[in-house]
Amino acid sequence: MNWTAETLTGIATDYWRSAALIAAVELDLFEHLATSPRSLDQINAKLSAVPAHLCALLDALCALQIATKTDAGYALAEAAAPYLLSSSDRCMIDALRLNASMYRMWGALGNCVREGSSAVPAKAHLGDDETQTRIFVMGMHSRATAFAGKLTALIALEDRASLLDIGSGPGTFSRALAATNPSLAVTQFDLPGILAVARELTPDDDIGRRITFHPGDYRVDPLPGDFDAVLYCGALHQENVHDAQHLFSRVLATLRPGGALIVVDFMLNSDRTSPVFSALFALNMLLVKPDSRVYTTEEVQDLLTQAGFTPATVEDHAPYSIIRTTRPQ
Repeated sequence: MNWTAETLTGIATDYWRSAALIAAVELDLFEHLATSPRSLDQINAKLSAVPAHLCALLDALCALQIATKTDAGYALAEAAAPYLLSSSDRCMIDALRLNASMYRMWGALGNCVREGSSAVPAKAHLGDDETQTRIFVMGMHSRATAFAGKLTALIALEDRASLLDIGSGPGTFSRALAATNPSLAVTQFDLPGILAVARELTPDDDIGRRITFHPGDYRVDPLPGDFDAVLYCGALHQENVHDAQHLFSRVLATLRPGGALIVVDFMLNSDRTSPVFSALFALNMLLVKPDSRVYTTEEVQDLLTQAGFTPATVEDHAPYSIIRTTRPQ
């Protein structure tokens, strides 16, 4: 890094970009833009904002290349529109709403580091608060949808007949696996409040009929058993080392001999300084759950070996890492 005053200022003010994007999400602004230009008055007819302030926000979005500005007015940038309009199957607005709900807690990071405390009520997003739970699950679904095609092709369970999805959240990845594997039966295991939203996302068709919902807390409740494969995706970072070790030992018992375990998550390199997203995500988790941990790939491999699994392989597919192992025959 070539450190200059400009470089440091850039890092210190990066949150300005986030704040502009989040403001647009909170105002539902993108739904009132289009890929063809609209005047400030046309846009504001839907929002009833202070015109000069709305103009400044739109200009900032143009500076960020999220929108464009011509004499005819403002429009969404063509490349950004599929991710920002609800009519698109690639829309990530719910994921951005989740980020927006977490934005203010980052201001408490210094205090959280000093005191080891969380910045939000414990488990509010895990069923204790219905509104926060819905924001969380829909945000996870929105983000997962953006990666589902790539990840399901990489996970590839063509030779497996049954899958347990532990900590399934919205169930986006295991639904996608069921869609690409017509003989695959899926059991989604998560807390009741989370599965309630996941049920709404499950289609009433052949795919949906091959999905079973098993409500429970995987940390304390018995895991259903006798599966060809287990998917543990995007949840390991919630667990401390002791709980992760205990869980992997229990997962081993749910698998048939030769059964596969696929762990997918944001992970760190051996000195925990990269990738940048994973290092920052570790801070994000501390704000929510002080005893959480973003693991290195080596740590996960060691935990799996200690639990009795075969030596695990690692594949890096940014921003995720995929770790595969099996129960010995």
